Amino acid sequence: MKKIVFIIPSVTYFKDKPLSYSNIRSIFPPSQRAIQTKQTIKSIRNKVLTAKIIFIEMGLKNTEDNYGDIVDKYIYLGKNKVVRFFCDGKFKGAGEAIGLIVSRREIEKMDGDFYFKISGRYFLNENFNLNHWEPMTKFIFCKNKKSISTRLYGFPKKLFNVWISSLMKSLFLLIFNISIEIVMPIWIPIKNIKNIEKLGVSGTIAPTGDIIEE
Repeated sequence: MKKIVFIIPSVTYFKDKPLSYSNIRSIFPPSQRAIQTKQTIKSIRNKVLTAKIIFIEMGLKNTEDNYGDIVDKYIYLGKNKVVRFFCDGKFKGAGEAIGLIVSRREIEKMDGDFYFKISGRYFLNENFNLNHWEPMTKFIFCKNKKSISTRLYGFPKKLFNVWISSLMKSLFLLIFNISIEIVMPIWIPIKNIKNIEKLGVSGTIAPTGDIIEE
């Protein structure tokens, strides 16, 4: 049986500054964001019983009391100056990328055979089926002509360093307001990418509250 690891980056308490694409960063207060993120974790536990979960909190406050007991590894990066700079800025993708890069050693220690990255506050829905992600030998994205969804994607252990490299190479373009959905796959060889039509993930967009399902 493959060892599955879910990576959840989160910003529960956020700096109330505009984003590059919205003057409103989030219509949901931290208390509601915490409830939504607990739903993320619960959905993973329900859908993938043996999964390990690593939770990366990049917000203004340490939220270990909220999540520490219900995940396998909790990391707080909120006091890291580089993380703080990117997460408080207007380029949301850059904040996520730097948090994942800084956490890379702790993520790698989870020693997963296959890793999922799921955005905090999104959850696995009734359409999620682990069998649809087989064979777990490539990056698996839901993609269109120009971009991928970064709400949920997966990659195997053997491509871990390719993942980190793609995030590091993306940072420069992310701060020039090119979205991570467009930039990240540029750095991944097409031979290492498999498309999946239905991710099986749902959630609400923070600035508008619109419900999305992929």
